[in-house]
Amino acid sequence: MKKEIEMRDLILGGLIVLSVVAIFNSITTMSVTALANEKILEISEAGRPAELEATIITVNCEGCFDILSTYNDFKENNVKILIENFVSSDSSEAQKLIITHKIENLPTIILRGETDKFEFSGFEKTDGTLVYTEIKPPYIDADTSNVVGQVRAIILKDKDCSICADLNPLIQSLTSTGISITSKELERTSSEAVKLIEENKIERVPTILFTKDISLYDQWESIQAPSTDNYFVIDPQGPYVNTTTGEIKGQVNLIMLVDEECSDCYDVTLHKQILPNFGIILSSEKTLAFRSEEGMTLVEKYSITKIPTIVLQGDFEPYPALDSVWSNVGTVEDDKTHIFREISAMGDVKFTDLEAS
Repeated sequence: MKKEIEMRDLILGGLIVLSVVAIFNSITTMSVTALANEKILEISEAGRPAELEATIITVNCEGCFDILSTYNDFKENNVKILIENFVSSDSSEAQKLIITHKIENLPTIILRGETDKFEFSGFEKTDGTLVYTEIKPPYIDADTSNVVGQVRAIILKDKDCSICADLNPLIQSLTSTGISITSKELERTSSEAVKLIEENKIERVPTILFTKDISLYDQWESIQAPSTDNYFVIDPQGPYVNTTTGEIKGQVNLIMLVDEECSDCYDVTLHKQILPNFGIILSSEKTLAFRSEEGMTLVEKYSITKIPTIVLQGDFEPYPALDSVWSNVGTVEDDKTHIFREISAMGDVKFTDLEAS
């Protein structure tokens, strides 16, 4: 009898333990399931598109910032636009929005709705509303309604200076980087040019005057240009015309001295490829045999000992970069003539040594 009671108690205790385990497992399973469901909901919510209402304030400005492309790119994000509204900047609705959200530059995009769901690049938040602020020039100043960032460039030139640089490629290069530029050319002696030269103290042409709007562009930051009250001024190194005297400055003549009996001497015309690096545009060039009468005159006058070489004559004032390095490769004579003497600068090349001869 006693053994039966002990057996019954043992079985009962086992059943109780099993019941407790079952209850624990059930509770644990429910908790895990609840956590899993909660996590699934979080993931699902995170992946759900942000529901937004969009208002796009447009402007009547040819060439201004392309807000429609920006808006279309924005819609490629994980968003769902419930309401889409396009309004002109001169409408009463747009004016009310501009005042309410303290908008400074137009065009722009205004977003309402689930604006906290994601981080949207280029937008600033005010009172739960997102306003697009990364407006690149040109754009409209919301306060004055004036166009900002449409740069005007004026090229001052002199038709009589055939060796002066054409500055149009510089404008084309800046335009290719995204700067909005309209340009025109003025002859130095025209009444409009004379007035600009006087007002901005321009001493040389060709010169480009850029309106100050160009400083709004990031691309301009790397360009160091002097400025006047209304313009940035660029006058590139090279030949120019003195605006006071009309004199053409920077005319340089190249003489290439060669040994016609040395067929494998280095190609002296290689120097013509190097000189433009210093802004030099040649007024004239010629090749002389050093044994000719004119050639021997130069050899004796400047004590030239190595052939081929070059002789540069003229006005070197506009070329400070050349004079800063010329002492490494040649000499500057009393009459400012530049003689190339360090043939080794051309590499391991053949030449005629007149001293050895």
